[in-house]
Amino acid sequence: MRFSHQSIDFEWTRDGSPSATTVLMLHGLSGISTGYDEVVDDLADDADVFRIDLRGHGRSGHAAGTYSVPYYTGDVVAFMEEVIAEPVVLVGHSLGGVIAHHISATRPDLVRAVLCEDPPLYFCDQSLFEQSVMAGIFPVLEQTMRAAQAEGRPREFYESMVADAQMPWGRAGDHMSPRFLQSRVDAMMLADPDVWLPAIHGGALSGYDPDARVGRPMIILQADPTMGPAFFADHAIRQAAANPDADIRLIEGAPHGIHSFLESRDRYVDAVRDIIRRGS
Repeated sequence: MRFSHQSIDFEWTRDGSPSATTVLMLHGLSGISTGYDEVVDDLADDADVFRIDLRGHGRSGHAAGTYSVPYYTGDVVAFMEEVIAEPVVLVGHSLGGVIAHHISATRPDLVRAVLCEDPPLYFCDQSLFEQSVMAGIFPVLEQTMRAAQAEGRPREFYESMVADAQMPWGRAGDHMSPRFLQSRVDAMMLADPDVWLPAIHGGALSGYDPDARVGRPMIILQADPTMGPAFFADHAIRQAAANPDADIRLIEGAPHGIHSFLESRDRYVDAVRDIIRRGS
């Protein structure tokens, strides 16, 4: 289905049970909403799930020069007001987690509860981003994706790029489902390569307060410190000081993409069910 805001058309979907708690899921940078397909299936009748491809991502429109939190947030808030039209349990991964945190702090009337999956809340300080593994990975992905799209590379090229990537825990494709791999391929083929630039050079994570008070039930999932997290151990301490009621959970053995990593997906789904209960 389609939704329009600021002259941009957005792709969105609705799945699950209309009689259940309303949930909105937000993907991360260079992601796509279909990355949650298996999570939505796991939730079955527990949730009425809305998803939207962020600007520049998936099958939504491109808008170079606007890939920053204020623009992303404006789109999501408009979607929540105009399409969903009721408070939701807000679930976000990475960039989506930052957006979810920001909306929960500034528009609590739209939110019942919030789950943030390894959110790079403090990468609004570019020097902290530079200390992360993402600082080395993002430029390579941006250049590879831009060249592949410009050259019209076949789907098989992207499948190999995603599956054969060597991570600290081994070959990436060995730790994701075939279905998620294909979703990730779609994300790489469809996204505007410019979405990477503000993240690499600064500005993508701007216009919000990472220490803002969130007055709704909140779970923050923290990836394993040895597996390339975006939410560091000292970030957890800082966020706990800002939001002492937050339930901050270390997911041992999980990388940044907790929901897509086979070894941690069940723990992720358990956390989503938990936040749905708290927001019901």
